[in-house]
Amino acid sequence: MGRDDALWHISQIGPNVGWTSWESLGKPKDTVFPEPKDRDISEPVVGENADGHLEMFAPGNGVVCNRWQESPNSNLWRHQRWNAKPKPGPAIGITKLETALNFENNLEVAEFGDDGALWHAWQIDVPPHWSDWQSLGLPRRGFCQSIFSRLEP
Repeated sequence: MGRDDALWHISQIGPNVGWTSWESLGKPKDTVFPEPKDRDISEPVVGENADGHLEMFAPGNGVVCNRWQESPNSNLWRHQRWNAKPKPGPAIGITKLETALNFENNLEVAEFGDDGALWHAWQIDVPPHWSDWQSLGLPRRGFCQSIFSRLEP
């Protein structure tokens, strides 16, 4: 993320060849939604679709904006600019976001809401090409701490 609130990227030209110049993907914003007042887009994430093209996700003000490569290994990104997915609910904002391929080889986005629940949505084959947000509920009290304490050396 740049000081201009735009997402910038650089690509390797080929193995042991070098890199392109930095290019802006623009400020994560969709024309349908108003400009957020206090967007925190400091932690964008990238996922690789089943065909190899990359998709960027930038959270902010409870909305997730995404933009994707037109094809694998392409320096062309979705020309319509950023797309936005609304909050899971009117009073539920996003605090942390991750993405990965699911068992059907579709990107799935998981996020913690400021309600404490884990929410997820996934790619589908019909417009708007993403499922509605579904809640996976709240973790059991102390669950995360017990998992992380077992992972520490």
